[in-house]
Amino acid sequence: AAGVGVAGAPATLYFRARGSSTWQRVAAATTSTTGAVSFRPVTTRAGYYKTVVGGTYERTAGAGSSGLVSLRGAMTVSVSAATVSSGRLVSFVAAMKPAVKGQVVKRQLKRGGRWVTVEVDTTGRGGRARFSARPTKVGKVYHFRIRALRVGALLGSTRYVNVTVR
Repeated sequence: AAGVGVAGAPATLYFRARGSSTWQRVAAATTSTTGAVSFRPVTTRAGYYKTVVGGTYERTAGAGSSGLVSLRGAMTVSVSAATVSSGRLVSFVAAMKPAVKGQVVKRQLKRGGRWVTVEVDTTGRGGRARFSARPTKVGKVYHFRIRALRVGALLGSTRYVNVTVR
């Protein structure tokens, strides 16, 4: 009967990236005794998912509708030192989750109440980007943040980090 779950039916999850016309097989499973099936794919880019359940002589195959899955990246930043001597090198490591190689990220400095981009990098295979700075004004607190530019559907930003020059 229509709308009744079928136990033991093969189900396949497919993914199609936004802007693509090609569906890729992501995972396969078998429906439970109640006819339910679940998947936990690792998503690294925006796109569409659909589930297809195989048919038999007794029942018709079916496919669920697909909907756009958008992502927002999460970013963290670590700084080598929060207090430094004038002219000393400070290193920043930004980490993007999900880890995407080639994600464009920028280090920004707050100047006059506005965020100004002072350095641009791309993430490596592990979703990390590295930056450095040499703050020089003694007694000044520098405010930095890392932002990811929109690539696919990823966009992220860190809270700002302070570096004080002594």
